[in-house]
Parts: sequence; structure tokens; C-alpha cells
Amino acid sequence: MSLEMMIVVGFIVGFLVGGTGIGGIILIPALVYLAGLSSHVAMGTTLFTFIFTTILSSYLYIRLGHVDWKATIPICVGGLLFSYVGAAVKAGMAAPYLNLVLALLILLAGGLVFCPVRGRQFAFMAEGRSSRFWTLLVVGSGVGFIAGLTGAGGPVLSVPIMIVLGFPPLVSIAAGQVYSVPVAISGTIANIQNSAIDFHVGLWLIVVQMAGILAGVYVANRMDTSRLRKLVAWVCVFCGAFILYNALRDIIAM
Repeated sequence: MSLEMMIVVGFIVGFLVGGTGIGGIILIPALVYLAGLSSHVAMGTTLFTFIFTTILSSYLYIRLGHVDWKATIPICVGGLLFSYVGAAVKAGMAAPYLNLVLALLILLAGGLVFCPVRGRQFAFMAEGRSSRFWTLLVVGSGVGFIAGLTGAGGPVLSVPIMIVLGFPPLVSIAAGQVYSVPVAISGTIANIQNSAIDFHVGLWLIVVQMAGILAGVYVANRMDTSRLRKLVAWVCVFCGAFILYNALRDIIAM
């Protein structure tokens, strides 16, 4: 991938994240099919960039007062512990199987936009109950493992799960952004140990993604981004289907 193409892709991904809250997962197939990185390195590099981009988006949500810390801390603890485990497991998995998991996750992300989840208030999720803490800890641990395994930041799964459990969408999105920070840090440590990060590509992507996030947040506060979200969903569907086809073909050929 040329430097110019890298800047364009990174900015677009950052803009989609800032404007719609989704889109970061698209960066992984872009690095594989446009930059020529291996699946392992593309996933590790993407997770590395999320450390810095989600710090920025987390700051914006904290500043706006949307973060429910009592709900966010348990999932962060689980993610911090298990993202490392997922990234360590990834190092021993063959690329076709990793791509299969990634394809299903991308398709799920697109499907959740087309068919948004609806939540209800469960008694065991009432504030102050110990069951709420342990449920969120388990959610954070499971999603953290998948995030470390695939390079996804985590909100693609944590946000809809929290909504299903009865949290308001905005609180769920804000928690997901904060959650991405420890998940990305933990997974990146394992990826560094396994030499699964291209720091040259990653550093450029951090800069342009952050610029894109700021632009996306600016636009999101001034226009209806529903059409933009549907565009991202269609991109997820096509990318996921393409990766799924190639992953299944490679698995059959093994």
C-alpha cells in the first residue's frame, strides 16, 4: 500500500468510527488485501492503533458525561485480562481459521446495524447487585478474548450485548469506547511478544485515524448519519462475505 493510500484508508476508517461508532474492524481486511500484510500482523497492527484512537474517543465521551463507570469498570477488567489470552492464542492459529472468525465477526457487525438489538431491564442487572458486576465481568472477558484473537477493538460485540442487558445505547457505546483501551493495550502486549505488529504502518494509521475521528464526530453532531451507518453496514457485509469465501476456500485446500 502506498503512503497516499494508507492515509486515505486510515482517514476514512477514522471518520466512520467518529461519525457512526462502527467501522474500525474494516481496517483489518484493508491491511490484508491492500497493504499485503499477513492476517496475524494486520490484526495485531489494527489492535495497536486502537490504543490511541480509542483514548481519543473515550476522552470525548467522558467529557460529555456519558460514561457509567459502575458498568464500565467490570467489562474493562475482564477485557484487560482476556485480550492478552486471545492474542496469544491467535499466534498459534492458522491464518484461514483466523480469517473465518474475522469474517463472521464482520458479518455480525453489519447485521447488527441493519437489525439493531433491543434491550429490556433484567432484575439481576439492577444497579447495586453483585450479579450485575459478575455478568459484566464475564461479558468483558469473553469479548476481550475475541478482540485479542481477531484484532477487533471490542465494541462491535460489547455494545449490542450491553444493550440487550438493558443499558441505554449511548451508555453502551461510551462504555465500549473506554473498554477498547485496556483491551487494545493487553492484546498489543501479546502481539509485541509474537512480532505481530507493523509499527511503521501502525504509526501512520494512528495519526490519520485520529484526524478522521475528529472529522467524523464533527459531522455526526451536525447531520443525520443513519445513511452513513447503513453504508458501513453494506461494506461490512461485502467485506465479510469476501473474507468468508476466501477463508473457506483456504480451509478446504489445507
